[in-house]
Amino acid sequence: MLSKYPSIAVVWLKRDLRLEDHEALTTALENNKLVLLLYVAEDFLLEDPHFSERHLNFIKESIQDLNTQLRPFNTEVLALQGELIPVLMQLQETFSIAALYSHYETGIHATFLRDKKVKKWLKAQGISTSTSRYKK
Repeated sequence: MLSKYPSIAVVWLKRDLRLEDHEALTTALENNKLVLLLYVAEDFLLEDPHFSERHLNFIKESIQDLNTQLRPFNTEVLALQGELIPVLMQLQETFSIAALYSHYETGIHATFLRDKKVKKWLKAQGISTSTSRYKK
């Protein structure tokens, strides 16, 4: 059955804000026709005591740099603020999300719990997930 929505893969950018040597992005591009680069400034992280305005400024500058690199390809990072699952739900109103790709990262307990919730939600939605680890 054909979907009325275009099928996309989402590359969820967490802390790895680069295009080169980005295994999750490479895998997504190899396996999908349409790839959306997504960064979500998550409210729970912005409010966490480990996070500072300096972090946010670095993220903003990194996304601007990515968008400069992406300009020749007529695309950019979709950067939003909120929580990941509601953002993905909103994206599903326009797209059929086939897969979500991201880097495995070691973070704080709050991000570990978030990742578990996201994985559970993706499974319930029938969305495949691929988490790549840094190679040494």
